[in-house]
Amino acid sequence: MLNNCLKFWLKFKLSLWIFFCYVPEIVTAQDIPSLKASLSSIKVDSTRSRLLYELGMAYERTYPDSSFYFINQSLQLSNSTNNTFGVARAMYGLGYINMYYAKDETKALAWFNKSIAISKKNNIYLYLSKSYFIIGIISDNQRIGNSLELYNKSLFFAKKAKNWGAKNDVFSILSIYFFKLRKYNEAERYIILAMEESQKNDLDVWFSNGVDYCNLLLFQKKDAQAIDFAKKMQTEKQRLKKNIGEFVYLNDIGRLETILKNYSEAEKSYLLSLSIEKAKPKVDTFHLYFIFRNLEGLYRQQGDYKKAYQASKDFLEVTLWLKNKTQTQDSKLQMTKLKANFDIEKKES
Repeated sequence: MLNNCLKFWLKFKLSLWIFFCYVPEIVTAQDIPSLKASLSSIKVDSTRSRLLYELGMAYERTYPDSSFYFINQSLQLSNSTNNTFGVARAMYGLGYINMYYAKDETKALAWFNKSIAISKKNNIYLYLSKSYFIIGIISDNQRIGNSLELYNKSLFFAKKAKNWGAKNDVFSILSIYFFKLRKYNEAERYIILAMEESQKNDLDVWFSNGVDYCNLLLFQKKDAQAIDFAKKMQTEKQRLKKNIGEFVYLNDIGRLETILKNYSEAEKSYLLSLSIEKAKPKVDTFHLYFIFRNLEGLYRQQGDYKKAYQASKDFLEVTLWLKNKTQTQDSKLQMTKLKANFDIEKKES
């Protein structure tokens, strides 16, 4: 039973990785006052463009309409001042928000392709990496094209950009990609690379990678190794700063406590995450997806099948809504065209 729960978790974390723990450029609602204060005093256009973009990303989880507004403002300012980096960044941001908030893969793909086009012309490696990364996720979700090629392309540009966050994300998703193929040695190799990349840069990201590593070990029946590493991680809990958001923090704590069989602590963490989510002006369905899935796994591991059944019903309802919302015929057609263009590009190179 435990292995089934772990397999399901690792498989579906790939499908919605972008919405669960995407590292680069994380800004939160707590940053909004300071960003607004900076924006009112800064006159340099390139800095204003960046602040407008960061404001848009900060509003993402609370007031998504404001997110669209500020990122569009960033795009307009960057265009008017010939700031190509700012244009690529804003186009990527609009793709991200369309994926995350509007759940519209068609619009998202259009914006990512625009970001790629301007990034290629101007050697903007970071947004080439980020855009290919998310297109790889869409490719994997729709089973169109070669997502591994897209991930490797993303990694290539992440290395050229010398951006640890982008490299971390690709290493992490490659781990899950190879897990799905049952290539567990490769999966383990990539999650270790992600831990090495994040440990020297952000403890919270390392912690999240570490929980994935423990789950991968448990799935391979390397229980003693997994528990030893989980105990090491538990000593680091107090040092976490919630850098990648409270949702990720609470769910990572719940996952760790589940591994260590501290079930009441795990449930407390998940239910707190659920109550915070339900109190938001706009409930985040992607967050509900993971909370209900984690709760179902926890209750099954405890043998509380009544609670597991209810969590499973809630999870299924959210899953069906997300599937119907994000994958449209238009986005599949656009992905097919992108695959054809990618194949032509390979032949010409």
